[in-house]
Amino acid sequence: MFHFIIKNTSIGKVTPPAAFYCSVNGEKYSKIRDNKRKNPPFGTLTAGVSSTGNICFEVSIDAEYFDISYGDYVTIHIKNTII
Repeated sequence: MFHFIIKNTSIGKVTPPAAFYCSVNGEKYSKIRDNKRKNPPFGTLTAGVSSTGNICFEVSIDAEYFDISYGDYVTIHIKNTII
């Protein structure tokens, strides 16, 4: 599970992207488990306003690595150290 905080640090209004993506070993992975997450509001955020939420992806324990992406500008790359 990942906890995200999205904050508008600009001086104007912004509308953040509404989707999070997960890729496993470079392949897009669309299965999302646990939809009982608290979604960040995906409307317009005024200057200085933040939104928080959780999202959960079920990823195979055999995965070498996976990436969580938000919009075109944030990607978190995680290497699996369990295998």
